[in-house]
Amino acid sequence: MTDELVALLAGRIVGMVRRDRRDQLSFTYDEIWRAAAGAYPLLLSMPLAAAAHGHKPVEALDIVGSLVCVEVDSQTLPKIRDDHRCG
Repeated sequence: MTDELVALLAGRIVGMVRRDRRDQLSFTYDEIWRAAAGAYPLLLSMPLAAAAHGHKPVEALDIVGSLVCVEVDSQTLPKIRDDHRCG
């Protein structure tokens, strides 16, 4: 089983945090965020040039303090993506 969290910044989806069966974290930037004017990386060690990042830089990211993460199911995510804003 993989745990997934949608990462939001100022109400915009910036990516997805995942924890795999081995308890390893990964982060994948949302393609809309990567292409947006003014988009920026969450950490310098997680540049936008790469869509996905592995455990080490993601672990350094203070997910609770820096991002608002909302757990969603497959029915909720398409609704959020419709206008790419939450709340």
